[in-house]
Amino acid sequence: MRSIAEFIMRGRMQAMLVVAIMVFPDLFWIGAAAASLVLLRRGINQVLPIALVGLVIGLVSWYFDKPLPFFVLISALVLAYVLRITVSWVYVLVVSVLLSIVCYWIFYFYPTHIIVMMTTSFAQQLPNILQESNQITAEQSIEMVKVTTPMVIPLFYTIGMQGLAIVSLMLGRYWQSLLYNPGGFWNEFYQLRIPIGIMTALVIGMLIVPSILNSLLVLTFLCSIPLAFAGLSLVHTMLAKSGMNMGIVIFYTLFIIAFLAFYPLLVILAIIDSFLNLRKIPSKVSS
Repeated sequence: MRSIAEFIMRGRMQAMLVVAIMVFPDLFWIGAAAASLVLLRRGINQVLPIALVGLVIGLVSWYFDKPLPFFVLISALVLAYVLRITVSWVYVLVVSVLLSIVCYWIFYFYPTHIIVMMTTSFAQQLPNILQESNQITAEQSIEMVKVTTPMVIPLFYTIGMQGLAIVSLMLGRYWQSLLYNPGGFWNEFYQLRIPIGIMTALVIGMLIVPSILNSLLVLTFLCSIPLAFAGLSLVHTMLAKSGMNMGIVIFYTLFIIAFLAFYPLLVILAIIDSFLNLRKIPSKVSS
């Protein structure tokens, strides 16, 4: 990992080459991480010509029905700028929610061809799924299809964008830490605890607002992502303090296998930690 970071920071052409890896569909988030590293270390003026390579690739990808590379790069750069000027992952996560709301409405009102196709397919399958459950009436089924169908696929795209943008920034910050501030990334990550005021706003956006306005149901998912990352920070902190390095590997294995069970648990842990400070982190935690 260090050798990749050193190559990126060796010069503009080297950074452009790594960002150009976005041409490969499954590796675009690495290009976003490389651009984030340059912005974090050298500022917005230095990253512009480098980011332009990724933006062109992203726009071409968007034209061919794959919008995520463009939006992940843009979001990662915005979040990197926020982190550079605030040095606060809490602000980064809050801004990520705002960005995801904007991106959701773009995907919703200006869907690509594949989003339209997937939405149509989902609309055809959902009534059968609801009828097989035998838990709602035919009228309720029609209403649920009408409300949920248009938002589901754009929401999936937005969740993917938000998560990958944060992961790309984390990778860029980790590279920066390896080169210039060993251990700095982990100290930042271990201390990622959302203040009570911001947590309250996120919980309101996640639980209360959607219950009042069904059209804002997407906030339930978008506001939960910062909480999940804060929950991951808490788990890492507790395992690191206890010296259970193997426990992190076991945790992520279980997390991947039982994602639907672990994700709500992380959100709940983050909420509890915000109010009760479960970790009480010392000034430095060894990684």
